[in-house]
Amino acid sequence: MRKLLFLLSLIFLLSLNFACSSAKKQPPAAPLPDVSIAVAWFNQPRSMDDLLAGVMISEQAFVGDKVLMNLDAELQKVLAEESKRAFINIAGSYTCQVKAEKVEKTGRTALDYWVAVGACLDADMILVPQLTEWRNLEGSAMGAETPSSVTMDFYLIDVKRAQLVNRYHFEETQQSLTDNLLNIDKFFNRHGKWLTADELAAEGMRQAVQELGL
Repeated sequence: MRKLLFLLSLIFLLSLNFACSSAKKQPPAAPLPDVSIAVAWFNQPRSMDDLLAGVMISEQAFVGDKVLMNLDAELQKVLAEESKRAFINIAGSYTCQVKAEKVEKTGRTALDYWVAVGACLDADMILVPQLTEWRNLEGSAMGAETPSSVTMDFYLIDVKRAQLVNRYHFEETQQSLTDNLLNIDKFFNRHGKWLTADELAAEGMRQAVQELGL
């Protein structure tokens, strides 16, 4: 009887969710003008001074260069698949980030730093991805002891005007269908699987490309 009630509730929420999503579906973001856009390497803020916006909920231990490099590679892949735009090479971004690190930091904000990186790259805009929370899946795709959790931000900065023009915030801790039936669309899109943190981050990157008009 309990299984039947759950199944009926599932069918009802699926139809309700489909109706609501159809009614509330937002048009895609207007594409950005034809300007040169650089892509910064993924970075993990270590203090409030490193943040471009928002606050640090917790000071997470450094995730390690391997995680950040994997995120860089995945972002390049997503941009190539989801955008028709040509972006300034990420290798050049790294060189300019190293140069900017050597500049006197007194009175310099995170925005000042990234504007300097963008100017070094001769870019009109720069996309800065920041990772603030990372917990990988403990378990398997079929069952999770601890689910993945990812929080990251994508900042679009106008280099010429030295100002932040847009931001996309992604934050998700994957939940089971029984914990939150409102996530039924995600459940089916993910084929009922538990995602790794890398897979969850890739979803966030695709959403960022759409929301920022890249």
